[in-house]
Amino acid sequence: MSPPRWDEAGWPWQAGTVRLLPVLHGRLECARAVRAHLDAFDPDVVVLELPRALAEPWGRAVARLPLLQAIRIESGGSVSWLIPEPCDPAVEATRWALARGREWICGDLAVPRYGEHRDLLPDAAVLPGIGYRAFVERLLARARFRRDPADDAREQALAAAAARAAADGRKVAVVLGLAHLAGVSAALARGAAAPLARPVALAAGVMPLDPESLAEVLAEPPFVQLAWERARAGSEPAIFVAPGRPREPGALLRFPRGEAGGASHASPGLAAGGPPPDPEADDERAAAARGDDLLARPRLIYRLVQQVGRHARQQGGGEPSPAERRVLHTFARNLALLEGRLCPDLYELVVAARGAVDDRFARDLLDLASAWPWPAEVPGGVRLSAQDLGRNARLVTLRPRIDRLARRPSLREALREATQGSEGPGICSYPPEDLVVEALGADLRERGAARAARAGVQVVPFVASLLDGLDARETLRRRVTDTRPFVREEIATRGEVGAVVVIWEDEELAPGRGTAARFPWAVSWHGEHQNESDMAFYATDPEPGQVAPGIHRAEYGGFLLTWPPLRLGDVWHDPAYRFCRGKAERLLVAALDYAEQPLVVFVAPRAPRPEIASLARRLGRRIVHLRPGVLSPDRLRRLRTFHVLAGRHLRPLAQWVVPPS
Repeated sequence: MSPPRWDEAGWPWQAGTVRLLPVLHGRLECARAVRAHLDAFDPDVVVLELPRALAEPWGRAVARLPLLQAIRIESGGSVSWLIPEPCDPAVEATRWALARGREWICGDLAVPRYGEHRDLLPDAAVLPGIGYRAFVERLLARARFRRDPADDAREQALAAAAARAAADGRKVAVVLGLAHLAGVSAALARGAAAPLARPVALAAGVMPLDPESLAEVLAEPPFVQLAWERARAGSEPAIFVAPGRPREPGALLRFPRGEAGGASHASPGLAAGGPPPDPEADDERAAAARGDDLLARPRLIYRLVQQVGRHARQQGGGEPSPAERRVLHTFARNLALLEGRLCPDLYELVVAARGAVDDRFARDLLDLASAWPWPAEVPGGVRLSAQDLGRNARLVTLRPRIDRLARRPSLREALREATQGSEGPGICSYPPEDLVVEALGADLRERGAARAARAGVQVVPFVASLLDGLDARETLRRRVTDTRPFVREEIATRGEVGAVVVIWEDEELAPGRGTAARFPWAVSWHGEHQNESDMAFYATDPEPGQVAPGIHRAEYGGFLLTWPPLRLGDVWHDPAYRFCRGKAERLLVAALDYAEQPLVVFVAPRAPRPEIASLARRLGRRIVHLRPGVLSPDRLRRLRTFHVLAGRHLRPLAQWVVPPS
């Protein structure tokens, strides 16, 4: 594989000391080409295709890279977003100028209600192979760009800004979209002045970007952006391996629809029929010694799949076989060809991973490909979607797979051995309060089983059989509109309750109240004997609630009870539950996982999400949702407060300082 050719002698798009660098926005290959040309041309001024009003927020956001931020633009009551990302050529030109102390200016016009154009363009992955100049020439010869009425004024403004910057003989590089190359060239030849245009008021601000948005809003997948960022820093462009981020079950994951193209040029690696045949492709030192392009898109994709396989093996899962990886690469390549591109994007990689391996491998691939090792300095951030940026999105559904504890019997034995005869130091509960909690659990088990049984009864009009008896109430209720008698049909519903979840406050219901900070204490407890259940709960911090030395008071936010005891693991740090939204949902998913009976009672202000109900069906479980109103408010209020002891030796003392439940 020959090294990429970036700079060619006799650049055709140059007028005096002004050199035009046409690009496809948001593409790694164009950012690399712009960087190489700027190094070779060494301009004094860089002109960007951005409105002058965005110069200050743009410079501030670019200077903070690799911390990703979004620019919020408000004009005329409408809001739009702009994300400076490392692989964008304009961003790379700005960073080049900032690093060398050169001047950079925004020479475009602010145009209200400018139309978004999605032109049919070839895949930029061929650019390193055929050269920047050849790529632009062939694209100009074949592409047909749609024009907006404001394009003439914008191109005239860019040409005027470049001419002013070059008035004293300085060298100027103009980074502009390829669709505007002909217009700006013509305006420079005419020597046109700046256009007369009404100024547009823009209000712009810089906000941190939520990492959950990266896979959807970035023009290039995060793993491509990361490889370029690491290469710029002088390190090997390795794919960053990080723990998976939370994903919800059955989630519709959105990916921006990329620019389609119809190029017919050959491309190495995936574009030529599968992964690179070199068996040492993962050895980056050997690849660099051979002169290979470590940032070639096929190589980045191939290395990503390899690292996801290693990550799956390290997490105790199975690594895909060579045949499965071959199918994955071929499937992804074919999906890309259907879209008119040579190399797949992140959406096509995830779909191919799901089809060639399984949903878990596809989820791991998405997690690793979307990881960004530079978190925002300020927690949180604005969460954007493809629609916020005026793009279409493609959806793919990934189902989580939870390994049931029934397949891991050794955990139960280990927990039993660890808890037998343990009288050493450590926190423990107060037995009278345990009895109250167990009584509530027994009550809810009965209510849940009865509710499930009633749900299996339906009332139908009498036709030929009384079935399970006449329903007098329904017959009288419909007497005015329907004179037929109604009978009851009882559908057999067998099953017992294996777990109970009670939620007082859900952080998803009241995020503005700081519920997550209100209940920072989340632990799992095991029953001390066969008549007690295992328990996981989240509660307030007991430290400030001291009622006596070693005795502290706290309040439940929610808890889980599951039977039989001595089986519950650490549900709060189990990576299988990382897709859950909040602590309440984590308790419910853990109840579905640990329950040995088909019914799970869920007492909460709102019903679980449809995705969790679907997960329950796949696990062979049924959620019986009860509103808190089925229980006495006074009973729930008294039960919510509990006490934690610093050791079992304090239990005799606790009966004197803890009020009766």
